[in-house]
Amino acid sequence: MGGGPGGDWKELEGCFVLYPPEGAEPRCLVQFIGGSFVGAAPQLAYGPLLEALAARGALVVAVPYGTSFDHLRVADEVHFKFERCLKALGPQAIRLQRYGVGHSLGALLHALIGSRYPIASAGNVLMSYNNRPATDSIPLLSPLIAPNLRALGPILSQLATSPLRSGVEQWLDLLKGVSPGIVKQIIPLLEQLTPIYLDIANGAEEFTPPPEESRSIIRQGYTVPRNLLLRFAQDEIDETPQLASTLQSSAVASMLELTVKTLPGEHARPLQQDLNRISPDVARFASQAATQGESFMGQLGSLVQQAGLPEQTASQLTGLAKLGMGIAGTIAQTVGSASAPQDIDALADEIGVFCGLAPGSKPATPAALPERTGSSAGGRGSGPTSGSFDASI
Repeated sequence: MGGGPGGDWKELEGCFVLYPPEGAEPRCLVQFIGGSFVGAAPQLAYGPLLEALAARGALVVAVPYGTSFDHLRVADEVHFKFERCLKALGPQAIRLQRYGVGHSLGALLHALIGSRYPIASAGNVLMSYNNRPATDSIPLLSPLIAPNLRALGPILSQLATSPLRSGVEQWLDLLKGVSPGIVKQIIPLLEQLTPIYLDIANGAEEFTPPPEESRSIIRQGYTVPRNLLLRFAQDEIDETPQLASTLQSSAVASMLELTVKTLPGEHARPLQQDLNRISPDVARFASQAATQGESFMGQLGSLVQQAGLPEQTASQLTGLAKLGMGIAGTIAQTVGSASAPQDIDALADEIGVFCGLAPGSKPATPAALPERTGSSAGGRGSGPTSGSFDASI
């Protein structure tokens, strides 16, 4: 399946796989985990960065997940999904040095996985590490996780099963005019919203485990000695210093190889998109989303009015719906800038050098697997790429 304008992604065991350019043997394997919400479609949200790493010689395995209040469950799901994918890739991929790369919540998930499982990792690159409470780490949730919302479980449940479902159907109708590949990649962004709505309806206020317990798990169990921690100078929710302190007092402290760097930019720097390479389908979806969202908000307003809710609560519910509409729009039109190619190149160099890759390769060269007749997502193709590395999946 196509993963965007710069790479030919293949889906395998629920993960997205991207090889170096044809004829180049992978020099390492990068397991990538993205941040909250955008982590459901990492091959789309982080496409330029991951394609840059593949162009430098990495075999990239991006593991998608649905955002949840239960971080341990998500960490377990991500770990086992990746292990199934790695097994399906075969012994040549298994023999590659493996590096974990995570952004925001993805960095926390890597830290939890490295604390709960005996993984064979050559090192982790943890960007914009974030172990804050739910209201701080996902600001859009702040007005929604409130004590007075506990009494509104039935209303939120109705929102999740009626207006939201109708709204999602409208989104899907809108997506029918978009290419099938883009549809498949955007839909997971929408599908993760209903469980979040229902979690809040059932009284969820904080992540499981809460931040202090996560720190304790990492302090007692983290087993990856070599780590590169990257923070961005204008990132207001970064907790890289706290992670560094936790690792320095962890079980792996005596063997710890820790590098901490501060780079220019904001929290969303790894998500940057090259304006010249954004798919026309995605751009069109973003443009139409605003119009469709107005209709969706009208439906929610009717529900609020019928329920006779007070103004403050109505405002909170409206914010919840805006969260739903904003996720796909964020993917479609955020962080595009003229400087994105240079910013992504520099960030890919920081990560790549840590992973033993030469700096300076240009991601404009598509990292691709050859198309094979009769192969499908999740199955094995026939025949290797040029060179001795068997890239068939």
